[in-house]
Amino acid sequence: MKNAIVSISILGANQDNIDHEIDHIKGAHIKWVHFDVMDGCFVKNKSFDKPFLKSVCEKIDVIKDVHIMINDPLIHVSDKVFIFDAPGILEPNYENKNVIAKLALLGSVKQEILPLIALSDYFLEFLQEKYPDNFKERYHISFQETCEDTFLALAKARQFYLNGQEDIQRARITLLKEFRDGTLGRISLDE
Repeated sequence: MKNAIVSISILGANQDNIDHEIDHIKGAHIKWVHFDVMDGCFVKNKSFDKPFLKSVCEKIDVIKDVHIMINDPLIHVSDKVFIFDAPGILEPNYENKNVIAKLALLGSVKQEILPLIALSDYFLEFLQEKYPDNFKERYHISFQETCEDTFLALAKARQFYLNGQEDIQRARITLLKEFRDGTLGRISLDE
């Protein structure tokens, strides 16, 4: 197996001495930590409360792999930390949207994490830089000056209209769908 990711579980940590456990995580250069989040309602068990999650998330700068078993699909832990409905990845720094965008493109996390415009613009710019021929061969159009203009051209080329206007949203959705189903050809999101 190439590039397997192993995520250690914080549930097995000694919660009474969590600072010591976090020091172990930092010392071992762990890159992923797994959280089982249970609210006692969705499942009978209860694992972590918000103050504990906030404390741990602020102390470790790793990717948080989250398994959510709760009634409320979104937990606002702090200004920079949200836990989304599973399957999900909680970024240590949400300002870096590249990882979360790639996961949303692949369907590993819900696409709703990023708005359609942000996700489709990100992917279009990625295609323009890395796979321009795939785009041109599939849609028979060139990239325009802006993403909005390119999606407008795509809507015209595919004859996507809604109430007499070019349906840019449908063009955006089509691009993402055709990436996911392989219609755009072989594309790797690896850098």
